[in-house]
Amino acid sequence: MKMWKKVGLVSALALSMFSLAACGKGSSADNGSTTAKATGQSTFKEPGKLDIYFFNEGKNVNKVVKKFESETKSTLNTQIKFHWTTDHKQEMPLKFAAKTPVDLTFDAYWQNLSKNISDGVYANLAKYFDNDKYPGLKKAFPKEVLDLVRQKNGAIYNIPLIATNGQAQGFIINGKLRKKYNLPKVTDDKTFYQYLDTMYKHQKQEKLTSVLSLWGIGYQDYLNQTQEKLQNNIVTITGPDYDVQLSPDGKKVEGIIGIGDPDSDAKNFKAPYNGKNFKNERYEEIASKYGKFVDPAALSGESSGTSKTAGTFTYLTEWPSKRADAVAKGEDPELYIWQDQVRNQKGTMISEMTTANNFLCIPRYSKNIDRTMAFLNWIYSSPKDKYTFPTYEMTDNTTYTKIDSTLSPDVKKMYAYSLDNKNWKANPLAGFNFDSTSDPAVKQAFASYNTALGDVRGYFQTGLYGSKTKEKLDAFYKKSKKDSDVVKAAMKKQIQAFLDARNK
Repeated sequence: MKMWKKVGLVSALALSMFSLAACGKGSSADNGSTTAKATGQSTFKEPGKLDIYFFNEGKNVNKVVKKFESETKSTLNTQIKFHWTTDHKQEMPLKFAAKTPVDLTFDAYWQNLSKNISDGVYANLAKYFDNDKYPGLKKAFPKEVLDLVRQKNGAIYNIPLIATNGQAQGFIINGKLRKKYNLPKVTDDKTFYQYLDTMYKHQKQEKLTSVLSLWGIGYQDYLNQTQEKLQNNIVTITGPDYDVQLSPDGKKVEGIIGIGDPDSDAKNFKAPYNGKNFKNERYEEIASKYGKFVDPAALSGESSGTSKTAGTFTYLTEWPSKRADAVAKGEDPELYIWQDQVRNQKGTMISEMTTANNFLCIPRYSKNIDRTMAFLNWIYSSPKDKYTFPTYEMTDNTTYTKIDSTLSPDVKKMYAYSLDNKNWKANPLAGFNFDSTSDPAVKQAFASYNTALGDVRGYFQTGLYGSKTKEKLDAFYKKSKKDSDVVKAAMKKQIQAFLDARNK
């Protein structure tokens, strides 16, 4: 059995998975193919070639291609050629404009997806899903997943790649240091802070560069109470970084608040989030309580690869590789996942995703759409192992994610919980993605706002502004208010239109 597996983390791709998914027999296609036997497989009479454009070349790709071609020679009759871009965001629009043969490519909202969909670059792939001719796709992409990308008219232009239902997050603790100072095992916020504070007091003694490595993520997810807010119909829209309060029935937008906004903007929020800008409050708490634990050079990258810390931020999905790194350094790594539901496998969580982070797309001008979808059907038909591949570009899918057999029983349980669809509810705004490109004024305001936020976001998330945090929040608000007002007005309008269309 063969599986494509991710080799490393790309930090911008928050939903990457250490394990992987899928390739296998049992493919089908319609136009240009004929049904063969009673197996559901299809045969392309004429040989063909697919040109696939990705970035960050994975290991063993040629082995995977050879396996596919040999296994499907008598059915799909297709050769695969992978092209690896250097600057994917800049290169692909040029290839589309020149009608360069491209049969499958990666795209994302942080790349060119919004513009490409708006410009009609991509093919509508809706007919290939929930289709018995494509059993692999039907199994791998249930309605709940497709609803994240389905357009108002039912079209599907981008295939979502999702490794887990939600981002189970936590910190890796140095077990040797914890035991050395006779500290309890980290199991909750109290014992976590006790560990951090003790390491801070002995930082020089232990020759630590800092107590904690956040590798660009910050504390905001840890302290943001995302699940608590979602239970109160408060959805965080990432990118522009706003909290949106929906009515109890989920049909109306009742409030929007962003970083730096005055407390009065939270007047319509549900308690205990009403009357106070919770985002500001949390950033101030990060600075006053947790900022001292972070390396002052955390945002400069100067300590990257050379720092010695007592702990590091991690996603559950990154634990196997980070555990191996820690063991190699002579540490005794322990995992603390802060979400109670995941840690204890109890209760139901709400997905934080209004949409996926990463997608597969096919240019509308491709002459091999049926053949490409037959190839993808083959990939998602059965999970296999041993081959490595950057899964966030091809095979991240909850149906085919594998759990490392060497993990401890408690971590395996956390993985199993996070992968089981029945433990999750859909985000109240599942399928919504803010479009900043539809109006020139909104596009300009959005760009200006994100530029201003980019200058300060990392400092807020890590607490590095210290006692100046309130001052910096006020300064950011003053600088970005005009742009933020334009963005919030457009966001409210778009969300309400989205809700109205869904609730017709």
